Amino acid sequence: TRTVSAPAAEAPAVVEPEAVKPVAAAEPVQDDETPAEEPAAPRRRRRATRTVSTPAAEAPAVGEPEA
Repeated sequence: TRTVSAPAAEAPAVVEPEAVKPVAAAEPVQDDETPAEEPAAPRRRRRATRTVSTPAAEAPAVGEPEA
């Protein structure tokens, strides 16, 4: 129990800094707006590609008449 409690105290300490770093980085990114758009754009694009990949078979058919 002592050995587990000791590493347990260190484990959360390591998880806290990691969680604090991404959170702190996310805050300045939103304030900058410009960098926020860059990371947000790739995330949206990735989601769009996944969603588009499924209807991709239907999308080309619709895209052809549109083009």
